[in-house]
Amino acid sequence: MRIIRGLWLKIKYQGETSLRDWGMPLVILLVSLSSFGLGRLSALDDMSPNIQIMQANKAIKAQAMYPGGLIIGSVATLVYYAPWCKGIERIGNTDIRWFSDEPEALKAGYSPAKGCIGLGN
Repeated sequence: MRIIRGLWLKIKYQGETSLRDWGMPLVILLVSLSSFGLGRLSALDDMSPNIQIMQANKAIKAQAMYPGGLIIGSVATLVYYAPWCKGIERIGNTDIRWFSDEPEALKAGYSPAKGCIGLGN
């Protein structure tokens, strides 16, 4: 037991003298190294390329799905449109007629819209 106590006192003495002699320089070294490391990390963040959008499309207005059918006809003009055509925006709610397909719209006397891509015109 006396040997262990003597060893413990020797280790404690060495630790105290080392900390007293080297404590402040060690703290300064650790602070400077951590500051240098943080500076390097922030420099890496500055080196990442910035992403820029050079040309963006106009915002497209979200449209709901059309529950009435696949083809939209205008009662006022007797023209039918596909749901993706811009011409349907001009049709009033009271002038809308729904068709299940193009042959049904043609049979009812409607003609395809000229500016609508994908219709049989």
